[in-house]
Amino acid sequence: MENPEYFTTPGSFAESVQTVFIQPGEFNVGGHAISFKCNDDFSTGAEVHRSFTVADSPFEDIVVGETHVKAAHILNLRTAINNIRDYYNLPHFTWESEIIPGKTFIRDWTFHIFEIRSAIQGIIDKINSFDSTAERKLKPVEWLPLGTGRPRADVMAQLKDMILSL
Repeated sequence: MENPEYFTTPGSFAESVQTVFIQPGEFNVGGHAISFKCNDDFSTGAEVHRSFTVADSPFEDIVVGETHVKAAHILNLRTAINNIRDYYNLPHFTWESEIIPGKTFIRDWTFHIFEIRSAIQGIIDKINSFDSTAERKLKPVEWLPLGTGRPRADVMAQLKDMILSL
């Protein structure tokens, strides 16, 4: 077996079927291939091969004390959220106002963040509707306080991390 560190030891699943699960691991950006084969005491199942690509993060790193949050950062979050909503068969979120680089006021930043949080909550609710098992549900998000004044990098980082986890 290639890369045995990615697999658990054999165990039992439903109806005492012997099963080996792949351990989640970090994949580097780029193309990858994976193969699955079902074996039991009496036969060997067909082998299935899948290829996939791990893309680089679409988000620019925002560093506390260094990066100024810009309209492009908010627009990237909005785009990512609607892509995720597409994936979960949810309608695109309708944003209250257009963001125009160089023209949108900083004072409106908190309203945009509240909208983004609301759009994310809709995705979380959809994911949690798939399974009624409490331990599998996504936990309520403890959002960072927004404060006043300029947009905060830590709040933007929390949103980015939340989106990447969905």
